[in-house]
Amino acid sequence: MDLLEDLGINLEKFENDHYDYDWFKRHGLGGAVYMDAKTWGKDHVIPADLGGMAPVMPGLEEGSQDFKSLFAKTPMPEKAKKELTKLYEEDGARDIIKKIDELDFNFDRYPYEKFLRTYWHIREQATLDFIRKLPTDENGVGAESLSLSEGIESGLPGTIKIGRFYRMTKKPDPEDAGYVHHFPDGNAGFCRTIVRAMIPEVAPGEGAESVVLAKFDYEALDDPENDTRIRLNSTVIAAKHDGPVDDADTVSVTYIHDGKAYGVKAKGVVMACWNMIIPHIVPELPDDQKEALASNVKIPYIFANVMIKNWQAIKKSGIGAAYCPTSYYHLLQTEYPVNMGGYTATEDPNDPMPITLIRVPVPEERGMEPRDQFREGRNEIISLEFADFEAEVNAQLDGMFGPFGFQSNRDIEAITLNRWSHGYSYTYFNLFDKGMTFDDGPHITAREPFGLITIANSDSGANSWLDVGVMQGLRAVNELLEDD
Repeated sequence: MDLLEDLGINLEKFENDHYDYDWFKRHGLGGAVYMDAKTWGKDHVIPADLGGMAPVMPGLEEGSQDFKSLFAKTPMPEKAKKELTKLYEEDGARDIIKKIDELDFNFDRYPYEKFLRTYWHIREQATLDFIRKLPTDENGVGAESLSLSEGIESGLPGTIKIGRFYRMTKKPDPEDAGYVHHFPDGNAGFCRTIVRAMIPEVAPGEGAESVVLAKFDYEALDDPENDTRIRLNSTVIAAKHDGPVDDADTVSVTYIHDGKAYGVKAKGVVMACWNMIIPHIVPELPDDQKEALASNVKIPYIFANVMIKNWQAIKKSGIGAAYCPTSYYHLLQTEYPVNMGGYTATEDPNDPMPITLIRVPVPEERGMEPRDQFREGRNEIISLEFADFEAEVNAQLDGMFGPFGFQSNRDIEAITLNRWSHGYSYTYFNLFDKGMTFDDGPHITAREPFGLITIANSDSGANSWLDVGVMQGLRAVNELLEDD
């Protein structure tokens, strides 16, 4: 909290001033599920938040809880409609709890999908296809890769009442502000405040609000007069102690800038890059630490940010966010309604609006080791061209909003594609990682100090949240100061 105060970031202002909780209700926008014609025979939208979007977009209308009626109208097999209704209603949960109580049940080792088959008697592939990507945005894998305890933690269908009975989860706290501490440009806003705090000349003003629309003077970043200097477009390729590790007073760092190699000497180095690349930059590391660093196989992601010329069709559709279980992009979000520092969320449907489509390339093959899933997904997204991703954007938006007047070839102004072949940090999976946890996983060995070199990045915390990255950076710097 001290850091946030130093940066002028006031969390209460996000909750009370910046985030517009009423925006979705004011415009009649709620959560939905989009079922694509390619998979289900015809395009269909379920007008309810069956994909769990509301917790990450506070204020999003959740829609009807009449699951029987909602699924009855879908173009899926009749048996699947009944199975999904049963899973979302959870009327049989009490009987399942009685059965579990009679067993020596290990929630961490029991597969979620096996739980569905055994206790909820799920048989239809369409049912499993519908729920498969519900946890994907958070975990990077399909639901079949999760244990029952992970399914409960993710709030997957068939687990809500059981999780609360065993006190593994709690009912939502109505006093919890939710995911509202959100700059208009996401975590980039947080990073910009840090940069300006270290190099005030880069942008005028004080406090978080003034940085939102500020134009950065990038030439000021590497000014020799600065106490802190940031050199852009300079890729480090080697860091090596000058002499024996235990006796060296400096580290030689080699980097590439404008195609030429340069060297600097440092009294201390923090490797805050992807963990798996560090053994290639610091080859003198112990073998066990190299192995631990290499074990962090990051989750690939595609974020397609689409600027549409107007959002009349979106307003008519009533879709503020959607889970798209079998589409190329499995999530769609309209903009976060944040008003901050001169930036305002759109109110007029005739005005432009940014929307985001998200894809985690989960392989078709089920049951693969998560690391192998991520490698295969990475191969997929780096083999495709921009036009491939654009075509999928067009097809999906036309399918969802075409009935309400949207035409991608007319209504899309621009697309920015973030292709994260190495995206979120690897976390641990109960069914595959042999009980490894945040307290004893290989990331603990991976982040051990090595002479005058320490290791940060959220990879060092086996988690991709911003606060984890900050705390790992603080730890790494303190390790250098303690050794000084």
